[in-house]
Amino acid sequence: MNFTRVFIVCAFLASAPTQAQLFKSKKKSKSAVNAPAKKNNATPSITEKTKGMSLQQGLFDLYKDTQSGELFMQINASQLNQEYIHFTYTENGVIEVGHHRGSYRGSRILSFKRRYNQIDVVQHNTNYYFDPKNEVSKAANANISASILASEKIIALDTNGNILISADALFLTDKLHEINAGSRSPRKGFKLGRISKDKTYYERVKNYPENTDFIVNYAFDNPAPDGGSESVADNRYVNILLQHSLIAVPKNNFKPRRDDYRIGYFTEQINDMTATGYTNYKDVIHRWNLEKKNPDLAKSEPIKPVVWWIENTTPKYLRPIIKHAALQWNKAFEPLGFINAVEVYEQPDTATWDAGDIRYNVLRWTSSPNPPFGGYGPSFVNPRTGEILGADIMLEYIFLTNRVRLTDVYDVPKGSQDICHASNVLHEEWNKAQTWAQISQLDSGELTRLLEESLHYLILHEMGHTFGLNHNMKASQLNSPEELLNPELTYSRGLIGSVMDYPAINLPPKKDIKVQYEQVEPGPYDLWAIEYGYSIGFENEDEEEQRLEQILMKSIMPEHTFGNDADDMRSPGKATDPRINVGDLSNDAISYSIGQIELAESIMPKLLDRYGHGQHSYEPLRKSFSLLFGSYGKNGGIISRYIGGVYVERFMPGLSQTKKPYQAVPANEQRRAMEALSKHIFAPDAFKVPDGLVYYLQTERRGFNLFPKSELPSIYEAMLNTQLSFLAHLLHPTTLDRLNESYFVGNTYTQSEMLQSLTDAVFKVD
Repeated sequence: MNFTRVFIVCAFLASAPTQAQLFKSKKKSKSAVNAPAKKNNATPSITEKTKGMSLQQGLFDLYKDTQSGELFMQINASQLNQEYIHFTYTENGVIEVGHHRGSYRGSRILSFKRRYNQIDVVQHNTNYYFDPKNEVSKAANANISASILASEKIIALDTNGNILISADALFLTDKLHEINAGSRSPRKGFKLGRISKDKTYYERVKNYPENTDFIVNYAFDNPAPDGGSESVADNRYVNILLQHSLIAVPKNNFKPRRDDYRIGYFTEQINDMTATGYTNYKDVIHRWNLEKKNPDLAKSEPIKPVVWWIENTTPKYLRPIIKHAALQWNKAFEPLGFINAVEVYEQPDTATWDAGDIRYNVLRWTSSPNPPFGGYGPSFVNPRTGEILGADIMLEYIFLTNRVRLTDVYDVPKGSQDICHASNVLHEEWNKAQTWAQISQLDSGELTRLLEESLHYLILHEMGHTFGLNHNMKASQLNSPEELLNPELTYSRGLIGSVMDYPAINLPPKKDIKVQYEQVEPGPYDLWAIEYGYSIGFENEDEEEQRLEQILMKSIMPEHTFGNDADDMRSPGKATDPRINVGDLSNDAISYSIGQIELAESIMPKLLDRYGHGQHSYEPLRKSFSLLFGSYGKNGGIISRYIGGVYVERFMPGLSQTKKPYQAVPANEQRRAMEALSKHIFAPDAFKVPDGLVYYLQTERRGFNLFPKSELPSIYEAMLNTQLSFLAHLLHPTTLDRLNESYFVGNTYTQSEMLQSLTDAVFKVD
């Protein structure tokens, strides 16, 4: 023990000079840090650095080196630590990599913070709220992290504390936006590759007092792409035109409005970390800032209406129809005291602004090689409040054409519900309606009405999104099949409850029956939803809460029923309530869907006479058959969801004595659905393809595009895949489990009975 102590003391004494030297070095180093910088290393002034550069003034002043093209951004001292909205969207792109013209990429809150000789670009976390009156708010940053997106060196500064940084370092890279991520439906194997520093440049830079916009042409190199797109000249080199916008946070009287589970708005999800209730949701809805010019008047124009411009790319004959449809939304705002809340103008060919300018809300048209939608209505918001700051509506010209914009019916993917997707239901319905109209030999007046009502619905739907409304896939349940044949009733009450659904076009069983084809003005649900979102509120919070609750209590009314995409039953085994679906119509969707199958079967034998003569090729015949054959998949899918289904209602507890939140689909309805599938899908004589028709279902040849695939139409494969898609739902674990679990909510149609009926449908005749 004594020897050990002596050894430790000796070791300490031996190391003392070394430690002293270390402390001495550290002290010297610290002095060096605090010493004045040498003159030749001093940060230059902004005036010196930008000498000879062009200046573009705006929210953030921009300096451009006219020799190299390098761009610099000035951040004033007053702009440090202030919040700004950063918004990005694709001005032009390639659909197969998830970038299409007008696709909004989201918005967020950023600030610029100085750290020594660096500027940090910080994204703030807007998901949480702390009541400043609660002491817990003093710990608001505990375990909640902001993100430093970039840290850039200060290039120059002035005596006022203004700072100059490189704009190129932020906007010619992917530091602020991961461009290669977030694609909607990227083609397998087709990737953008890496950003090329040499080929990426500013297409345009626009500067205004309230926003600064950088429109950047990002060039991507991928020497060995796996797959590609016909819309790209050389798949190794892809260009994406993306706009970055820095926007001043609006300073106005806008008051956020809370979201509610009974109604369907897009939201910003916020958790109240000082709430003590059973939930701490403080979500706010997306809505425009509408204020009366004259608050004392019962009706007044708004201070700032929602102004839309019809882009000059729009065919002239469509502009009056589009304008009329758009202005129908004023019917939702007039009961709230707003006159001309929505205004619509045409963009002149001599306009000095372009449709990509975020200061303008534009109805835009494109004709894309492989359109991802028939219409698309995004908006961008202040993430803290939900205030909508701008919006566009993208319309694809293919909606008006006869081209079938989907995988041919012979290539139906196994296990899919049908050949439709929500974004193209309207286009497919329009094409099917044209086939029906031509076979029925409708007069020109009826054909015009069919077109105008379909276009009205498309505009109303997409514009509804720009007012903050999300889908309501349950709205098609408003009328019975018999009531749908009464246009006097439907034009007054509504064909469906909301234009935010994706319903079937209302085609009558016989051509001499006149009906309303599509909803042509906001429905009763839409009027109610707009009342909740845009009616003028009270200053007192308690009074305002009571006022909103009075509006929400109307959710119990049948015309206000609601269910969005999260609840719809398109995919096998997904969701719960069969009434929340796409492509259906009426409050007896089983009967209506059977009628649509039978309507398709009645038209098929007439196709050859209509399209087999006097055509350029057999493509019109093939297209029309494909759409009609698709009725088996679409309508059979709707019918199948009632088996094992449970009706879901959302209302305040105790408000209804008759309705329950969960109620199993009645057993007789489930049996009726199974009988319909047995007859129209699984029976040996199902899929009534007319004799002799397949001889003529020939694809129009184009170069070598048909090979090596077999040219012969795969009718049996299409039948089998359609049947498999229904088996995928009926035998899905979720469906089978729900048949058992729904016993507790009134179900008497058992799993064993369903399986026996399905077995009989598939095998009994054999």
